[in-house]
Amino acid sequence: MQILKLLRDCGGAFEPTGKGTTILHLAAKQGNASTARYLLHGCKGRRISVDAQKKNGMTPAMVAAQKGHLIILRMLKEAGADLSKTLDGAKHGGIDLLYIAAQSGHDVIVGYLLDKQIIKDGNRSFDKTE
Repeated sequence: MQILKLLRDCGGAFEPTGKGTTILHLAAKQGNASTARYLLHGCKGRRISVDAQKKNGMTPAMVAAQKGHLIILRMLKEAGADLSKTLDGAKHGGIDLLYIAAQSGHDVIVGYLLDKQIIKDGNRSFDKTE
């Protein structure tokens, strides 16, 4: 956390990489709640978009669902992330958080999405696509 604060104080920009990855994507991937909290609430004047998409279309919420990090997913929801976003394009069109969590085997995430009615359609086929 100290490194992030030092970077911020020295004018560091938390810009996406060439592939669109933000530091919030990395925090979601690693399940680093303290970094995510800082980026969502304590990063004075340098708030990172909660819905930033990597070039492959993945948002931080999708990364959290894929990795099974419920705490991060809840933090993103509370910060205003659009949890209804889907991956775009012919290859991945329509893939949402429920699909990502189910394909990754994260039943706790699936249960959360259905219980909180974030994703309302639990009667879908989850055939593996190539």
